[in-house]
Amino acid sequence: MSDDAPSGVLSKALAVLQAFTVEDTTLGFTELRRRTGFAKSTLHRVLGDLVAARLLDRVQERYRLSGLVFELGMRASVERGLLDAAPTRAAVAHALPALLIVVSRSAG
Repeated sequence: MSDDAPSGVLSKALAVLQAFTVEDTTLGFTELRRRTGFAKSTLHRVLGDLVAARLLDRVQERYRLSGLVFELGMRASVERGLLDAAPTRAAVAHALPALLIVVSRSAG
């Protein structure tokens, strides 16, 4: 492993998850080892943890991101979309006086 390789458990798990690409949706142990640079024992342990946590599926001798990862990604996508669609404070502050005038006229 290089000096800038991840050292914490979470960092190692993330390195494995990020080894998958749109083009490479299933990877074998050897390819994951090449992409992460992890020792065999480290990679084996991290893969076992990710499978147990349902973040990876093991299909024969290969691994792929699980449906749970997809579900989590969809949740983040929806939340991000809502945040992006929400008006900024500046826009709200700019529109607020006009809105108050409309509300006060309709109430009167």
